[in-house]
Amino acid sequence: GWRSLLTAYRTYGNVEIGRRCFEQVIQLDPNDASGYVLMSIIYADACMWKNADKIEELRNFAGAWKKPGRAWVEVNNKVH
Repeated sequence: GWRSLLTAYRTYGNVEIGRRCFEQVIQLDPNDASGYVLMSIIYADACMWKNADKIEELRNFAGAWKKPGRAWVEVNNKVH
């Protein structure tokens, strides 16, 4: 739903509609960091640095953290 639209507006650089989608995303789950990260990137791509910083502050205030990614690779039948 809303997160997919937010991702699309990031791709097309539509800040205003992206912001509207972001508001819906955080209403649904204010603890999910992905919406904050996407909106911050949308603002950064538009060189709207103060807005991007504000979104990061909101994310921190909400306690929304992105879980670190993990990856494994197999070399000579051994997983690392």
